[in-house]
Amino acid sequence: MSVSKKTGPLVFDAFPFLVLVRKQTGWERIRDSVDEASDNGFRHLVSLINLGEAYYMMLREHGQELATRMLRGILDSPFEIVIPTFHQMELAALFKAGGGLSYADCYAVALAKQNNLAVFTGDPEFKIAEREGVKVEWLPPNR
Repeated sequence: MSVSKKTGPLVFDAFPFLVLVRKQTGWERIRDSVDEASDNGFRHLVSLINLGEAYYMMLREHGQELATRMLRGILDSPFEIVIPTFHQMELAALFKAGGGLSYADCYAVALAKQNNLAVFTGDPEFKIAEREGVKVEWLPPNR
């Protein structure tokens, strides 16, 4: 493994999964982060909402076979898939009401805030969350 920067557990939104599958700029950092979790016995978090977002985007852009392969890869990797709680829904709604973030992104922000973790993304929308005190581990934008 060639992790240049150890990060510990992170909250993934849909963005890193798509970058990894597409092998876009920054995909190696994502792979290294997943390897770091495996090697050090921790799990990254992903909201079921964000996982669904990554899945539908893969279905739409690349079809059932690749989308299913991506989903199975995530399920076999060091991720804890978090079913949103009532409290996370409240936090997500507060962030959404503030404007500038998609509803799905608000669930990643809520999960990160609740667990005091950084969101792993390259989506520029998350600059809004960063201004609200949510930590962000940035990937290149790729858009």
